Amino acid sequence: MVQHKKGPQASVVSPGVIAEPFKGEEPAVGWGRYLLRFVTPSGWRELKRDFMTAVKTGFAIAKFRNRQPGFGMAAFREDALALYTEVCSALAAGDHSVLRQAATPKHYINLKKQLAARQGGGWAHVAWGLAEQPSQNDVHLLQARLLMMDPKDEKYAYGQFTVRFWTSHTFAAYDARGKLVAGDPVRPLPVQDVWVLERALLPGPLGRWRAAAQISLPAAADAAALH
Repeated sequence: MVQHKKGPQASVVSPGVIAEPFKGEEPAVGWGRYLLRFVTPSGWRELKRDFMTAVKTGFAIAKFRNRQPGFGMAAFREDALALYTEVCSALAAGDHSVLRQAATPKHYINLKKQLAARQGGGWAHVAWGLAEQPSQNDVHLLQARLLMMDPKDEKYAYGQFTVRFWTSHTFAAYDARGKLVAGDPVRPLPVQDVWVLERALLPGPLGRWRAAAQISLPAAADAAALH
């Protein structure tokens, strides 16, 4: 919060919280599973949840189309992939300067902790790369939310888009002597990452998407997504 004479007002940097974090609950796939939702109480609750998710996501996207010149889902997916690569590369290199710009202040603290834990575990050097260049089809929007810090002022509104990235990485960690201690520099590893990307609704100095959180899915949802 930033204190002014008229009282506390929202910071324009980041809200610092995630609105309705994604919990791994996705709409039913297939007619059989979908129709079952009409005959059970839990199914009706799931239908209501899916409907509200679709409404809120549509509202957030519509707001960005109206307020952000040139905004569209194709452009968003390109920005998301660029940000994903930027953050992963900076993490591997331990580049705090890039991470400060590419992540929200709160998430940057989490990334610093990851780097500190890595160093404490004896990882002196990390080699990371994309085994294959991902496409827009590898970026799946799970939900979008509009967070209004001040309901009467869109200057303090933020979009938080939760995205699943399907990628293939090469990853290897080495100790101070150059000995491989984790990963494999050659063997690609399929990876599923769920990130929250955040951006101010109105164009301005912070007019770029930034990484706001990394979501850990429940084990059941994670396993189901890989099949």
